[in-house]
Amino acid sequence: MLPDNYTIDREVTQEERFNESMIIDSAHYNETSQRSSECLFSTKILFRYFMLKCLLDAESIPSDNDNLIELFRTKLSVSEQGIYEFKTNYTADQAILFYTKYGFIYKEINEALRSINIDYLLRFRFVLKDIYNQLTHLMAVKPTDEATNVYRGQYIHFYEIFDLFNSFKQRIPTIINSFFSTSLDRQVSLGFLKAGSERNSSITSVPVLFTITIHKQDVSSDSPFADISQYSTIRDEKEILFTPGQMFMIDKFDMTYENGTFIYLINMNLYNNTKFSLNAQYSRMKSQWQEETNDSLLHLAQLLTASNRYDQAKKLYEQLLTQKSDQQTKMICYKGLREIASFMNSSDEVKAYTQKLMESKFDSHQTLSPMPDQIVVGRGFQQMLSTFMNNAQEALSQTSLDRPLQDIASYTKSNE
Repeated sequence: MLPDNYTIDREVTQEERFNESMIIDSAHYNETSQRSSECLFSTKILFRYFMLKCLLDAESIPSDNDNLIELFRTKLSVSEQGIYEFKTNYTADQAILFYTKYGFIYKEINEALRSINIDYLLRFRFVLKDIYNQLTHLMAVKPTDEATNVYRGQYIHFYEIFDLFNSFKQRIPTIINSFFSTSLDRQVSLGFLKAGSERNSSITSVPVLFTITIHKQDVSSDSPFADISQYSTIRDEKEILFTPGQMFMIDKFDMTYENGTFIYLINMNLYNNTKFSLNAQYSRMKSQWQEETNDSLLHLAQLLTASNRYDQAKKLYEQLLTQKSDQQTKMICYKGLREIASFMNSSDEVKAYTQKLMESKFDSHQTLSPMPDQIVVGRGFQQMLSTFMNNAQEALSQTSLDRPLQDIASYTKSNE
């Protein structure tokens, strides 16, 4: 029972969640592929996708809850009341409720997703996984064969309008990299947009109303979404929550004038065709990793290393050394740390980690499975990732994202 004088951290409103900024990326078709269904992606998009898969595949460990609470207390300045509420009442089947209700969950997890804050995401990963699992369950409970429209009204930076218009004209998918809320009610989204205009005085932001059409055949279990009205304090707002990494294809780009304001109208459909190739790519990478270990956190460390995120990879290896005691994990961590030290030209650290690796390798109290003596990240994986990334960079270099607002205005006028 909560003490009489207990007050939890301020509850967030749906308006805040609907106006939360989104990071929008676009895939880029290879011009030589004659616009086939295969897409090439920027290195950041690929990294986000594989990172998220590793986090969701990772098994929980007993210290996960304590690690997140430590983050609340030391980095996020969550009140003791909020920490008490989380420690006392959080369970896996309450993940969406906590996400919708408390800013120290929804704001921080989305900010970590947008900024690719690996440290924060590692600590939030069990909450992230719980939200995914709940949304997957809710999505399966209410299947429908009919097309459904959901809406989101918000202010976005005009550079994002350029990117979205570019995606529309080139017919390339758009990816949103955080959780984001929509409504089944168009008027609710317009109301949130109007409320946002009263607070948003920036000349660099413009109002946008997104209309997303959902067809059953386009739904992917990799990107669950569901009606979460039952977890809302205002159920009439009919909130639909989407997970990070959902892909869309923009079908219509227009502009309207309502209540004294020009509003961009962007109609999108779910687009998950490309995910089949991405999942196949991830499966191939995972099979390479599993030659040494099935631990998805070690897979993430290897991905960080292969993506030249050496500081983040080093920190993760060091954390795993303190959390896990089996010799196999220790050997992989020391080999990974030795590899990073070599990349960073730190000869002293290379010697130190080589010594630790030898001590661990010849520990007479453990029977170890054979491991290659070279490096943690297999040559096949490195070559595979390098080829994929180089193709993505080439596609990006061929594409210009700079389109002035006049071009967009001219386009919308020509379609009136």
